[in-house]
Amino acid sequence: MGRIRTIKPDFFRHEDLYELEKATKLPIRVAYAGLWTCCDREGRFKWRPRSLKVEVLPYDECDFARVLDALASRGFIVKYRVADEDYGCVPSFLAHQFINNREAPSTIPDPSSNEQVDASVTREPRVLDARGTDVVKERKGKEGEGRVRDALPEWLPIDPWNAFVEMRKKMRGAPWTARAEKLTLNELDRLRLAGHEPGAVLDQSVQRGYRGVFEVKGDGRPTSASNGKPSTYRDAASLYEGPEYSAERRPA
Repeated sequence: MGRIRTIKPDFFRHEDLYELEKATKLPIRVAYAGLWTCCDREGRFKWRPRSLKVEVLPYDECDFARVLDALASRGFIVKYRVADEDYGCVPSFLAHQFINNREAPSTIPDPSSNEQVDASVTREPRVLDARGTDVVKERKGKEGEGRVRDALPEWLPIDPWNAFVEMRKKMRGAPWTARAEKLTLNELDRLRLAGHEPGAVLDQSVQRGYRGVFEVKGDGRPTSASNGKPSTYRDAASLYEGPEYSAERRPA
């Protein structure tokens, strides 16, 4: 059963929520506000996309699992697991809500001492991971054959990612810095939320020798998400970074 929650005027001017909704073409803002009504007094909820959609967006034709993943990818919510059960929480919940003293205590486990399911769930931890040293760990599960840096996003296909990183480190004049890794992961996540398979995106970059990651369309040539044309000078220049283009053939 939903609970009465507070919404502040600043919510409607939240630029990051708007940009996320624009990038994913999902009803992010109304879903996020509706999710508060599904939280207990500590800002926690059970991570059950189908049930949550019935409460929050009963008439919308959308995949609520993608909505939750999008919110998690930008740190608006956190996904965690306790005893094989998935839960979520809103980190800023208590800073913005006024809880009725008569509301029942939370029966959902505290996320602070439990396993965080997806390391991409907040913006800051992902920056730290990208900046970290080359300490690696085995990832368990069906992708466990690869080795990755600690806490890379769970959605990241390891073999294509390692191939891309190996290629990028060999490129002259394009050092593979922590900043470059962070930007690449952020862009890859944006493409994933827009419906593009990360493995295919990375394979395209490796096959064509691209320094960045782009949508896969038609013959695989990278395009912008909006109109199929490079959106910036850097995007345009990257079209001519593949090995098939010599310096003489590149446009001035």
